Amino acid sequence: MKTQKFTRTKTLAFLMFVSLTMFLTATSASASPLSDYQHGYRVGFQFGEKLGYKTGNEVCLKYGQQGVLNKIPRVKVNVKWTESYTKGIEKGFKAGFIDGYNKARFECLKK
Repeated sequence: MKTQKFTRTKTLAFLMFVSLTMFLTATSASASPLSDYQHGYRVGFQFGEKLGYKTGNEVCLKYGQQGVLNKIPRVKVNVKWTESYTKGIEKGFKAGFIDGYNKARFECLKK
């Protein structure tokens, strides 16, 4: 009986150690400025891709093969955002816009 109780205690201690380690790792990773940039990039990319797809489709339907991308719109920046998040969202928006635009044009011209 004592051996079984000792094994359970040992297992419980190990699981608590693993949980604590995972919590501390996640906390330190989320506090870094790099993750702030990455989050901003993802958000900007998704928003830019949707807008770029819409724009590319409209240009393709209106001008066909002759339509070209003249200007990429800028994303509105909130003053409450951190500098890292702002840089990430701007870069992500630009990349997403171009990606969405190209996808829409390719699908439209393929028809």
